[in-house]
Amino acid sequence: MLAAPSAALAHGTMKVGDFYGGLSQPIFHPESLLPLLAMLLWCVQGSAELARPRVPLVFALATAAGSAIATAGVDLAPAVWIARAGALGVGLLVAARVPSDERLAAPLAILIGVATGHVATWPDRADLARPWLYAGGLAAAVVIAWGYLGSLALRFRAFWAQVALRILGSWIATIALLVSALALASSR
Repeated sequence: MLAAPSAALAHGTMKVGDFYGGLSQPIFHPESLLPLLAMLLWCVQGSAELARPRVPLVFALATAAGSAIATAGVDLAPAVWIARAGALGVGLLVAARVPSDERLAAPLAILIGVATGHVATWPDRADLARPWLYAGGLAAAVVIAWGYLGSLALRFRAFWAQVALRILGSWIATIALLVSALALASSR
């Protein structure tokens, strides 16, 4: 076993089907979960107004579009950096408790969503039998996570819960910064 090691890959299919592979992708790959969590926390942090379905649906559709772009074979090399920068920037907005505005949140959701969908799909695109099912599962994961976690964040409006959301935003920003620094260091 030690004489013939194979490459260790972070991505890979779980052989549960394309839809369920897309649905479970954010759970097993933090590079997809962090931008989603950052956008979610930013949109529910200030008021219940942005917890309505517009921004989550825009993010889910943009994620599906990014997945479709990846399965079409279009390499968006800066997508991974856009997703990391989105997690970092929006995580900092959450930590600083900057109020979200739908006029800014929707375009950011599109940009970060396309990048996240592309990053989530690009390594696995050759293994997908039905890429449209994978993209649908990925979009469904966004909507389910947003609905569940968003309702949880909106339920707890106490001061301590708002502080916890800000701490979580700072952790997301820190993780995105560390991952970016490690990626830059390993590229040298």
